[in-house]
Amino acid sequence: MNKIVNKILKFKQNENYQTIFNSLNDAIFIYDEDTGQILDVNKKMSELYGYSKKEALKIDVGTISSGVTPYDKKGAMEMVKIAISDKPQVFEWHSKKKDGELFWAEVSLSKANLDGTDRIIAVVRDITTRKSAQEDMSSITKEKGDCISIVAHQLKTPLGSMRWNSELLLQKIDDHSFSSESVELVKMNYRINLKILDLINDLLNVSRIDQNVLHSQLKRFSLIQLIEEIIEELDCEAKLKSLEINFRVNKNHRYFVEMDWHLIREALRNVISNAVKYSYKDKKVLISLNRKEKFFEIKVSNKGIGIPIHDNKFIFDRFFRAKNAIKQNMAGSGLGLFIAKSFIDHMDGNITYSSDEDEKTIFVVRIPVTTAN
Repeated sequence: MNKIVNKILKFKQNENYQTIFNSLNDAIFIYDEDTGQILDVNKKMSELYGYSKKEALKIDVGTISSGVTPYDKKGAMEMVKIAISDKPQVFEWHSKKKDGELFWAEVSLSKANLDGTDRIIAVVRDITTRKSAQEDMSSITKEKGDCISIVAHQLKTPLGSMRWNSELLLQKIDDHSFSSESVELVKMNYRINLKILDLINDLLNVSRIDQNVLHSQLKRFSLIQLIEEIIEELDCEAKLKSLEINFRVNKNHRYFVEMDWHLIREALRNVISNAVKYSYKDKKVLISLNRKEKFFEIKVSNKGIGIPIHDNKFIFDRFFRAKNAIKQNMAGSGLGLFIAKSFIDHMDGNITYSSDEDEKTIFVVRIPVTTAN
């Protein structure tokens, strides 16, 4: 839209100025910067708003606004004040036509010197169709998210029960004379159950991200206790691969935070679960927790398939799975790290990693110290 303002300035002194002014496809207003009074308009303004040029020069910005706060004269003049300070503005505005019809417009406000006097030029574009499409898409996304949420929650309870039953069986296998075939069936059932539960959790979390409903519910808790709970939860899965999970913590510090327990738990669980999933058998997953000035640092490292260098820039993308994981037919939705990064970013933290294919992979999660320790 700035190109349009430049055209106006370029041709202002031209005898064909009015012809050029009226040929523009966007509605143009020229305002008095002190009063908001309309000083000039083009033909497109009359077509869009329904006012003749003569009528338009007798109204102000409040008349062509919906009147519902902040879309009123006061709100418009606030935007004008910002533009006066040489800070051009582009924003959406709820506008009103002469016949009372309301519509959405995209407005660009700029300060310009016309004939030696500072004026405000507004370039207005009708975006009602675009806005309607966005609202329809938002509604569809919400309905889809609600549907996923209902189905997922209904599935989680029976699947959760199946998981705990399978873990109990696996824990007692050594005390009973099960055949090797029976043991393998129990293990296979447990793995399949984990895959389905992980997928359901991922779908629920992506739905929350898409609907922008990550409203934090603050709670004070210990990061040490949280990480220990995650390790305990993943213990059975780790034992299936003969993995050892080691947790080291610098005990010179306390590790209490005040943030959303569910979000940080889900983020850290995804990172640690990935380390377990993509580790080679009979290896170690190392987790460390330290305080670094104004943030806590959680490192999760493993020795496994790693991440190919050409996949590095995609690793936090939605549905992305590294080529070596796909080639080895390793299960996964490609959502875990996307969800982890989304949740950590939401809590003003960050996540980074380093990896060599077939070597060590290290993920580092940093979250702010949010309470006295």
